[in-house]
Amino acid sequence: MNTYFDFVEVPFNTDDGTRYGRAWHAGLEFSNGRRFESYKRECTASVNQSGWFNSGSDDQSMAALEHYLQGLDLSIRGLKDTLLEHFREVSPVYGSAAYQDEEAAGLYAETAEKARQDDARIHGYE
Repeated sequence: MNTYFDFVEVPFNTDDGTRYGRAWHAGLEFSNGRRFESYKRECTASVNQSGWFNSGSDDQSMAALEHYLQGLDLSIRGLKDTLLEHFREVSPVYGSAAYQDEEAAGLYAETAEKARQDDARIHGYE
């Protein structure tokens, strides 16, 4: 299991502009290329009820995420239910068996055709 972060906008109503924080989440990747991302996010920045911007630390967020993950059943017996309840499936690793299965099912055909059309439009050929 790995941890990743995304930059997310933190609602903050002042003239100081937009504030951002890191939202940490867990990721699972299987040998066939299937990938899952936790629904649970731990953010390094937040706005309290008084409207003050709190800049949290990555260490605090990672510790909270690790504590959450320790409570999950990742055993062979419990993995299926854990994935259903706490994770969402994301795009498989490019070129993996899972990716090739999706490609064979036609999942990427529309995207590939749109890319071809965009390329033709940009470069002036059809």
